[in-house]
Amino acid sequence: MPVQATSAMERPVDVGPVERSAPGKAVVVTAWNEAIALFNVKGTLFALEDACLRCGSSLAAGMLDGTWVTCPDCDWRFDVTTGCVNGIPALQLNTYDVSVVDSRVMLDWARIPRGRTPSAPATIASRNPGARINR
Repeated sequence: MPVQATSAMERPVDVGPVERSAPGKAVVVTAWNEAIALFNVKGTLFALEDACLRCGSSLAAGMLDGTWVTCPDCDWRFDVTTGCVNGIPALQLNTYDVSVVDSRVMLDWARIPRGRTPSAPATIASRNPGARINR
């Protein structure tokens, strides 16, 4: 059942310190009673629903290869930048805007419409760990 937006959901929510998101890895965060996979692709953060469209498994537990994550149970591949299934772009997970404020990862409730990539994904400043994300 879809979660109904409330006034508290209309602003970004803090899902933890940026240090939890190591390059090449994924973590599961919870926001708005939903499991969301947060991927760090070479210092750029992407967030999408954490459930494979085919089998429901956690994508954060899958293998990340560049911007593609492979479901650990059914081997479907998803582009973490768009949420699209490899070879079937009409099948797509919801994605979320990501930003970093004072070394904290923030997710925006306003989902990116299916078929569009985030306009400016959050990138981690590489020379100064813990610095603000460039957005």
